[in-house]
Amino acid sequence: MGLRNYMANAILTSRDLSLVLFDERHILPFLLTASDETRHEMSEIYDADLAEELTLLIGEPDVFVVEKDGQPLAILGLQYVSNSEGLLWCLFAEGMKDSWVSFIRASRGLIGFLHSHYPEISVDTWIGNDKICQWLSWLGFESKFLTEDANSNKFVHFVRCNSDTKNVYNLSSRPVLH
Repeated sequence: MGLRNYMANAILTSRDLSLVLFDERHILPFLLTASDETRHEMSEIYDADLAEELTLLIGEPDVFVVEKDGQPLAILGLQYVSNSEGLLWCLFAEGMKDSWVSFIRASRGLIGFLHSHYPEISVDTWIGNDKICQWLSWLGFESKFLTEDANSNKFVHFVRCNSDTKNVYNLSSRPVLH
């Protein structure tokens, strides 16, 4: 099998990064390279097993991987909240630290793509993750409020609305003129 057949079709590309659909082949490489921050959040903040959570994502819609040279740097997804709102979540690998500038440059295109799924995107981010809070603010997300879980972990709730989308209640139910 040639390398071309093994590689997934990219949804988006920017410089040396590609956005592809999440697949079972991403799990082991991501587990081996998950960042300390991702490991900490999954085990200490969310009390979840990273391997189990990734396995549950197989076949789920709206789950994507940011790759560099076929290696996963981030796994992200949109979780349905309503027809107009999706909840964004992200997991990062250690290699993202070396590709952070490329990722930042590609992020506007990424957010544009995600807005094609939902006009409003929200994110709940652990307050201890300063870098991600700064990234979200740079992308135009607005911090709306702070929440606290049962273990006194604090989270910032961010929201970003697609200004290119007209404010309608249900996009698929708009009147059609003939």
